[in-house]
Amino acid sequence: MNRKPGTRNVIIASVVGVMFVSVLCIAGDRDKNPAPRDVTLTGRIVDLQSFMNGKFASADKARCTRECIRAGVPAAIETDDGLIVIGEGTKGAARTLAPFAYENAELKGKLYERHGLRYIDITSAKAARAKPAPEPEADVEEPWTPEPDEATSGACCLPDGTCVDTDEDGCGDREGSYYAGSSCDDIDCE
Repeated sequence: MNRKPGTRNVIIASVVGVMFVSVLCIAGDRDKNPAPRDVTLTGRIVDLQSFMNGKFASADKARCTRECIRAGVPAAIETDDGLIVIGEGTKGAARTLAPFAYENAELKGKLYERHGLRYIDITSAKAARAKPAPEPEADVEEPWTPEPDEATSGACCLPDGTCVDTDEDGCGDREGSYYAGSSCDDIDCE
């Protein structure tokens, strides 16, 4: 049986994602859901498969992470407080998160916590100025990443009315309307 390279990895990641959701559903039968809370989180966007096994298909970790997220591998944000799984309602977060793959982003949304698991249902995402989190297995700290200059960064109004700060290509990937040099704080997408 011929498969594309990485198909096995996508299947494994999908099974892990289904198992994660199943655990949440089963746990939900045992106790009442705690109320979610509105949060703003900053950290590195990762795909769970590469993050957990520490293996990337090439030296370009951002590209590998982006491809995994677009292929359906569950995404997470690596914060100073640990790893938090990311979703965007029933439509998934791949289109929103792909431009921020393996980079720092600021996410806003509702944080759900249960049985030691944390999940954020995001409402917006934008590039963050924060210093990148160190590699999980590395002792070397990554250099600080400067904020993109205004000529390559702007607000992107998505078809669903939400806004993300990204570059023009990232906005085009999401079929949004791009506003160069602006931020989501300056634009009303509704």
